[in-house]
Amino acid sequence: MLIPLFPLFIQLTFSPSEETRNLYEAIHQGDEYAFSEFFNKHYNSVYRYVNIYGVRHEVAQDIVQESFIYLWNRRANINPDKSLKAYLYATAHSRVINSLRDGKEFAASDKDYLFESSTQDAKAIISNELPSDSTEFVSSLDKTAEKRKSDQTNAIIQQAIQSLAPKRQQVFRLCYLEHFTYDETAQIMNISIKTVEHHMGFALAELRKKLENIR
Repeated sequence: MLIPLFPLFIQLTFSPSEETRNLYEAIHQGDEYAFSEFFNKHYNSVYRYVNIYGVRHEVAQDIVQESFIYLWNRRANINPDKSLKAYLYATAHSRVINSLRDGKEFAASDKDYLFESSTQDAKAIISNELPSDSTEFVSSLDKTAEKRKSDQTNAIIQQAIQSLAPKRQQVFRLCYLEHFTYDETAQIMNISIKTVEHHMGFALAELRKKLENIR
């Protein structure tokens, strides 16, 4: 069964800046220059998100481009007070899942995690809430990256993020790097908020351990 391309999160209201709202309004009106600006701003990050699944480069490019085309074709339905960026990510996510289920050249090792239960590894979950010091740790990542901007340090941080399990890495990238809320991330990935919290908790614990020597 195909995953629908009309994610529930489209109902979420956010608080756009005046600049963002004007951009969305321009796209709604069919302004190709505004859409090009939106495309250039988000293409690379959406590609990186899609690429986490292990999809071939050419397929990932097609998925991202098709997602933008889908959005442009539905521009008349754009509400400047809703998150167009979240709509884009959810559309790309749905297309990846549909492509995977159609068997379009994904590595076999990348398939299992997409269908994992949210109750998997229940014995390892001490709490469904984030660790009490998670906010401090995320802040320390920012400070570490800002304080030590050497190529070597950045490479270590990126390697640590990339070493996370694919689904866990997706959650971390959406919440931490793309600044989506847990609610938005849950709806983009079609998982529960508790599952988002579960993955973020483990992601932060793993990164804390991997990066303790450079903090």
